[in-house]
Amino acid sequence: MDQVLGQRDYYPILAVPVVIIWLITTWLAFDYGRGRAGYDSGEAAVRLGELRDEIKVLDKEREQLKRRIAALERQDQVYKESELQMKNSMIGYQDEKLKLEKEVLFLRGVISGRPGRAQLRVHNLKTVADKTTGEYRLQFTIDQSMAGKRRVEGDAKISLTGVGADGKETTLTMKEIAKGETLTKVGFLHFQKLDEIFKLPDGFKPAHWRVELNPGGDDVEGVNERFDWRIVD
Repeated sequence: MDQVLGQRDYYPILAVPVVIIWLITTWLAFDYGRGRAGYDSGEAAVRLGELRDEIKVLDKEREQLKRRIAALERQDQVYKESELQMKNSMIGYQDEKLKLEKEVLFLRGVISGRPGRAQLRVHNLKTVADKTTGEYRLQFTIDQSMAGKRRVEGDAKISLTGVGADGKETTLTMKEIAKGETLTKVGFLHFQKLDEIFKLPDGFKPAHWRVELNPGGDDVEGVNERFDWRIVD
């Protein structure tokens, strides 16, 4: 009985070499088959290494391109900011030039006008946006060339022209867009300030204001001026 058990203990040990030989034989047969089919494991390993090197080169080039693109984007942003500053400066110069031209024309009118005849003027018209409420304020000052000489009274009409949501040109009166009562009459001795709060209709794109002041009597000339829409901070 002991002899039988001892022989059985050797079976697993004898099986190990057999399994190893079988694995080696199988691998050789497999490698032989690949060789017959034209597959060279050594050449494949070399090619794999080359592909890995190419991938590293491409990754490096990609990183360089990313850095280049980032640099170009920063440069483009600088150019855009510079261009915007130049445009704002040009707008400021043009506004100042227009203001001076108006002053010159006004002075010429005073010199060449009839004695004792005054003329109304609109000063410092600006539109201010309230980003928290979506509302706007229109502010300007009215005075006369011969301030203090006589009281000015008359009608005031303020309108805003632009493109409506339907794509057509539309003119809105201040009465239509104002929040509360709006100025329809003027009356002052030296000057009068206007400060209107209003809100634009949805989809409306404003283009310019029109300010018309029609004083009563023949001794004061009225105003009918156009002002481009521009938001002032």
